[in-house]
Amino acid sequence: MDKAANLANIGDWPALTIPRSSHRIIRHAYEQVLTACARLISFAAGGEPTTDGPIGERQETLAVEDLIEFAIHARRLIDSTVKGERRFANVSVHANKRRTKTVKVRKIINVLIHNDSIRIVRSEWDIAVMTQKSPFERLAQPDKIFPPFVIVKSHRDDCVFDLTELIETFQHRILVPITDLCAEHHLFLDESRDD
Repeated sequence: MDKAANLANIGDWPALTIPRSSHRIIRHAYEQVLTACARLISFAAGGEPTTDGPIGERQETLAVEDLIEFAIHARRLIDSTVKGERRFANVSVHANKRRTKTVKVRKIINVLIHNDSIRIVRSEWDIAVMTQKSPFERLAQPDKIFPPFVIVKSHRDDCVFDLTELIETFQHRILVPITDLCAEHHLFLDESRDD
Protein backbone atom coordinates (compact mmCIF):
# COMPACT_ATOMS: atom_id res chain seq x y z
CA MET A 1 0.00 0.00 0.00
CA ASP A 2 1.37 3.41 -1.00
CA LYS A 3 1.84 6.17 1.52
CA ALA A 4 -0.51 9.12 1.17
CA ALA A 5 0.89 11.94 -0.96
CA ASN A 6 1.56 14.62 1.63
CA LEU A 7 4.46 16.85 2.58
CA ALA A 8 5.62 14.46 5.29
CA ASN A 9 6.32 11.66 2.78
CA ILE A 10 7.06 13.48 -0.49
CA GLY A 11 8.76 16.62 0.81
CA ASP A 12 10.72 15.16 3.71
CA TRP A 13 8.70 17.25 6.16
CA PRO A 14 8.24 16.18 9.75
CA ALA A 15 4.87 14.56 10.37
CA LEU A 16 2.81 16.87 12.52
CA THR A 17 -0.73 17.85 13.29
CA ILE A 18 -2.33 21.26 13.29
CA PRO A 19 -5.03 21.34 15.94
CA ARG A 20 -8.34 22.92 15.06
CA SER A 21 -7.88 25.34 17.98
CA SER A 22 -4.96 26.95 16.07
CA HIS A 23 -6.89 27.56 12.85
CA ARG A 24 -7.99 31.12 13.67
CA ILE A 25 -4.49 32.19 14.72
CA ILE A 26 -2.97 30.66 11.60
CA ARG A 27 -5.59 32.19 9.30
CA HIS A 28 -5.11 35.64 10.87
CA ALA A 29 -1.32 35.44 10.55
CA TYR A 30 -1.67 34.25 6.95
CA GLU A 31 -4.03 37.09 6.00
CA GLN A 32 -1.81 39.72 7.64
CA VAL A 33 1.43 38.45 6.10
CA LEU A 34 -0.26 38.16 2.70
CA THR A 35 -1.43 41.78 2.86
CA ALA A 36 2.00 43.03 3.96
CA CYS A 37 3.72 41.05 1.18
CA ALA A 38 1.32 42.37 -1.47
CA ARG A 39 1.90 45.96 -0.37
CA LEU A 40 5.68 45.48 -0.20
CA ILE A 41 5.92 43.94 -3.67
CA SER A 42 3.86 46.85 -5.03
CA PHE A 43 6.19 49.31 -3.31
CA ALA A 44 9.26 47.53 -4.71
CA ALA A 45 7.85 47.48 -8.25
CA GLY A 46 6.73 51.10 -8.18
CA GLY A 47 8.92 54.11 -8.24
CA GLU A 48 9.34 57.28 -6.28
CA PRO A 49 7.35 60.35 -7.33
CA THR A 50 9.25 62.48 -9.82
CA THR A 51 8.77 65.53 -7.64
CA ASP A 52 10.13 65.99 -4.14
CA GLY A 53 7.60 66.08 -1.32
CA PRO A 54 5.67 64.21 1.34
CA ILE A 55 4.32 61.41 -0.90
CA GLY A 56 7.72 59.75 -1.32
CA GLU A 57 8.34 60.01 2.42
CA ARG A 58 4.93 58.46 3.13
CA GLN A 59 5.70 55.61 0.70
CA GLU A 60 8.78 54.73 2.72
CA THR A 61 7.00 55.10 6.06
CA LEU A 62 4.27 52.70 4.92
CA ALA A 63 6.86 50.27 3.55
CA VAL A 64 8.69 50.25 6.90
CA GLU A 65 5.40 49.59 8.72
CA ASP A 66 4.64 46.79 6.24
CA LEU A 67 8.08 45.25 6.82
CA ILE A 68 7.42 45.10 10.56
CA GLU A 69 3.91 43.69 10.00
CA PHE A 70 5.38 41.13 7.60
CA ALA A 71 7.98 40.03 10.13
CA ILE A 72 5.60 39.70 13.09
CA HIS A 73 2.98 37.73 11.19
CA ALA A 74 5.48 35.65 9.19
CA ARG A 75 7.07 34.45 12.43
CA ARG A 76 3.66 33.74 13.95
CA LEU A 77 2.59 31.81 10.83
CA ILE A 78 5.78 29.75 10.74
CA ASP A 79 5.76 29.02 14.48
CA SER A 80 2.05 28.14 14.48
CA THR A 81 2.29 25.68 11.61
CA VAL A 82 5.63 23.92 11.88
CA LYS A 83 5.79 23.99 15.69
CA GLY A 84 9.37 25.03 16.17
CA GLU A 85 10.72 22.65 13.52
CA ARG A 86 13.67 24.03 11.62
CA ARG A 87 12.01 23.36 8.25
CA PHE A 88 12.73 26.85 6.91
CA ALA A 89 16.02 27.42 8.72
CA ASN A 90 18.12 27.40 5.55
CA VAL A 91 15.91 29.59 3.35
CA SER A 92 18.01 32.63 2.47
CA VAL A 93 18.27 35.62 0.13
CA HIS A 94 21.22 37.57 -1.21
CA ALA A 95 22.70 40.09 1.18
CA ASN A 96 24.35 42.32 -1.40
CA LYS A 97 24.07 43.40 -5.02
CA ARG A 98 27.09 41.32 -6.03
CA ARG A 99 25.19 38.22 -4.83
CA THR A 100 28.26 36.91 -3.00
CA LYS A 101 26.71 36.67 0.46
CA THR A 102 23.38 35.43 1.74
CA VAL A 103 21.26 36.09 4.80
CA LYS A 104 18.68 33.68 6.21
CA VAL A 105 15.04 34.75 6.02
CA ARG A 106 14.54 33.76 9.66
CA LYS A 107 17.33 36.17 10.66
CA ILE A 108 15.73 38.96 8.60
CA ILE A 109 12.40 38.33 10.32
CA ASN A 110 13.97 38.46 13.79
CA VAL A 111 16.06 41.57 13.09
CA LEU A 112 12.98 43.34 11.65
CA ILE A 113 10.94 42.50 14.75
CA HIS A 114 13.65 43.79 17.12
CA ASN A 115 14.83 46.65 14.91
CA ASP A 116 16.37 49.88 16.09
CA SER A 117 16.40 51.31 12.58
CA ILE A 118 15.18 50.39 9.11
CA ARG A 119 16.49 52.17 6.03
CA ILE A 120 15.12 51.58 2.54
CA VAL A 121 17.56 52.46 -0.23
CA ARG A 122 16.29 52.80 -3.78
CA SER A 123 18.45 55.41 -5.49
CA GLU A 124 21.99 56.70 -5.83
CA TRP A 125 20.77 59.81 -4.00
CA ASP A 126 19.88 57.67 -0.95
CA ILE A 127 23.38 56.18 -0.98
CA ALA A 128 24.98 59.62 -1.29
CA VAL A 129 22.96 60.88 1.69
CA MET A 130 23.88 57.79 3.74
CA THR A 131 27.58 58.17 2.96
CA GLN A 132 27.33 61.86 3.85
CA LYS A 133 28.54 63.22 0.53
CA SER A 134 28.42 66.98 0.27
CA PRO A 135 25.40 68.58 -1.43
CA PHE A 136 27.63 69.49 -4.39
CA GLU A 137 28.77 65.88 -4.83
CA ARG A 138 25.16 64.67 -4.59
CA LEU A 139 23.97 67.11 -7.24
CA ALA A 140 26.89 66.31 -9.54
CA GLN A 141 25.99 62.64 -9.92
CA PRO A 142 22.94 61.33 -11.77
CA ASP A 143 20.16 59.97 -9.55
CA LYS A 144 20.01 56.38 -10.72
CA ILE A 145 16.98 54.49 -9.34
CA PHE A 146 17.13 50.73 -8.69
CA PRO A 147 15.00 48.06 -6.99
CA PRO A 148 14.99 48.77 -3.25
CA PHE A 149 17.18 47.07 -0.74
CA VAL A 150 16.75 47.32 3.01
CA ILE A 151 19.27 47.92 5.79
CA VAL A 152 18.01 46.84 9.21
CA LYS A 153 19.82 47.22 12.51
CA SER A 154 18.86 45.94 15.93
CA HIS A 155 20.71 45.97 19.23
CA ARG A 156 21.86 42.39 18.54
CA ASP A 157 22.40 42.19 14.79
CA ASP A 158 21.98 43.81 11.39
CA CYS A 159 21.28 42.70 7.85
CA VAL A 160 20.91 43.95 4.29
CA PHE A 161 18.60 42.38 1.72
CA ASP A 162 16.87 42.96 -1.59
CA LEU A 163 13.20 43.65 -0.87
CA THR A 164 11.78 41.99 -4.00
CA GLU A 165 13.90 38.87 -3.52
CA LEU A 166 12.78 38.58 0.12
CA ILE A 167 9.07 38.68 -0.76
CA GLU A 168 9.38 36.35 -3.76
CA THR A 169 11.52 33.87 -1.83
CA PHE A 170 9.14 33.98 1.13
CA GLN A 171 6.19 33.25 -1.12
CA HIS A 172 7.87 30.43 -3.05
CA ARG A 173 9.84 28.70 -0.29
CA ILE A 174 7.72 29.37 2.82
CA LEU A 175 4.20 30.67 2.17
CA VAL A 176 3.16 28.18 -0.53
CA PRO A 177 4.49 25.13 1.39
CA ILE A 178 2.69 26.31 4.54
CA THR A 179 -0.53 26.76 2.54
CA ASP A 180 -0.14 23.20 1.22
CA LEU A 181 0.60 21.85 4.70
CA CYS A 182 -2.46 23.57 6.15
CA ALA A 183 -4.65 22.22 3.33
CA GLU A 184 -3.56 18.69 4.31
CA HIS A 185 -4.99 19.48 7.75
CA HIS A 186 -8.26 20.84 6.33
CA LEU A 187 -7.33 24.49 6.83
CA PHE A 188 -7.67 26.06 3.40
CA LEU A 189 -5.91 29.39 3.74
CA ASP A 190 -6.38 30.42 0.13
CA GLU A 191 -10.17 30.30 0.52
CA SER A 192 -12.13 33.03 2.27
CA ARG A 193 -14.27 31.44 4.95
CA ASP A 194 -14.61 31.37 8.70
CA ASP A 195 -13.69 28.29 10.68
